[in-house]
Amino acid sequence: MCWKWFAIQVTSSRPDTPAAVRALARHPDFDLGTPNRVRALVGSFAADNPVRFCDAPVPVTASWRTQ
Repeated sequence: MCWKWFAIQVTSSRPDTPAAVRALARHPDFDLGTPNRVRALVGSFAADNPVRFCDAPVPVTASWRTQ
């Protein structure tokens, strides 16, 4: 159930959360081909943490467009 761990990490109110999301996207247990993990990482960050999502200097998901 590491997808729950991803969701908890990205809903943090810490200012470094966007950087943590980028790091979690490179985590060995994260796979863009696994819908639950994508939803936990991207969906939770966008839906449950709008302040940090909007504070991100560059959209966190921008690097995934080419993958």
